[in-house]
Amino acid sequence: MKQSTHLFIQRIVLLGFTFLIFKLMVTGNIYNYVSPKMFPYVYFSFFVLALLCFMQFLRTKEEHEEENCDCGHDHAPTGSPLKVLLVYSLFLVPIFTGLLFSDHTLGTTIAQKKEFKYEASGSQNTDSSINNSQSTGKSAGKQQLDESGIITEQQLHPELYQQMSSENSITLTTENYMGAISILEENPAKFRGKKITIDGFVYREKEFPDTRIVLGRFGVTCCIADASLYGLMAEGDNLQSLKTDSWLQITGTLNEAVINDWSLPLIEIDSVKEMNKPSKAYVYENIDYSKLP
Repeated sequence: MKQSTHLFIQRIVLLGFTFLIFKLMVTGNIYNYVSPKMFPYVYFSFFVLALLCFMQFLRTKEEHEEENCDCGHDHAPTGSPLKVLLVYSLFLVPIFTGLLFSDHTLGTTIAQKKEFKYEASGSQNTDSSINNSQSTGKSAGKQQLDESGIITEQQLHPELYQQMSSENSITLTTENYMGAISILEENPAKFRGKKITIDGFVYREKEFPDTRIVLGRFGVTCCIADASLYGLMAEGDNLQSLKTDSWLQITGTLNEAVINDWSLPLIEIDSVKEMNKPSKAYVYENIDYSKLP
C-alpha cells in the first residue's frame, strides 16, 4: 500500500474521531456515554484531536517520505493490504457505528445480563448467612469486623437524607435519583409509610408475580461501562398489561418486602401514568467527595 494511501486513511481516522466527539457534544448524545463530571476530559480530548487532525492535513506526501530519524531502520508500513485494512478497521468501525447509533440507550436486555442489584446482593447475603452459620463456634473469641471506616449513605448524601427524613412525600428527580434509592435501600424501615413518586422503565425478574415490577433507570458513575440499574420494586393490580421497557411515572406508598432474608423497599402503587422516554434516559452520581468525613 502506498504511503499516500496510509496518509489519507490516517487523516480520515483523526477527522472521524474529531467529528464523532463534536457530534456527540452538539446533539447531547454525549450523556449516553459519560457522566457530566467527565465532560472536561471530553472537551480536552476534542481540542487535542482537532489539533492533531489539523497538523495531519498540513503534512504532505513528500514530508512524510523524507522523515528520517537516522536510526538505520525503515519505518515504512509493512504487511499485505488486507492486513493493513484490518488494522485500520479497528479505528474506522467505532467511528461509523458511533456516528450511526449514538442515540442508543441501555434497557431491559442489558439489565437482565447485568442482573438487578437486588437479586445479586440478595444472593450474596444468603450465601454469607449460610457461611456464617456454618462457622458458628469457630470464630468465637475473634475480633469483630471493624465497621467504623465504612461510609454510610447518610454520610454520602447528608442534605438529601435530611430532606427525605423530614418530608412526608419523596420525589425522585434526575439529580437525586441514585442517592435517594441508595438511602432507601440502606434503611427501608425508616421511610415506610411515606409517599413516593418515581419514573423509569419497566423491568421484570423471572421470579416476579404478575403484580410486581421494577421501575428504574440506569445510573452512571463515570461512563457507560459502569452503568447499573437503579430502581424500586412496585406492586399493584393490572401490571401485567404494562409492556417491558415502557416508561412510566408511579406514585405510591413505601413499604418493605423481604427477599432472600433481605429487607427491601417496595412501592404499593396508587397511580400509574405513562410517559415518553426522556431525552436524557440515564441518571448520574451526585456526590461531593470533598465534604466526606
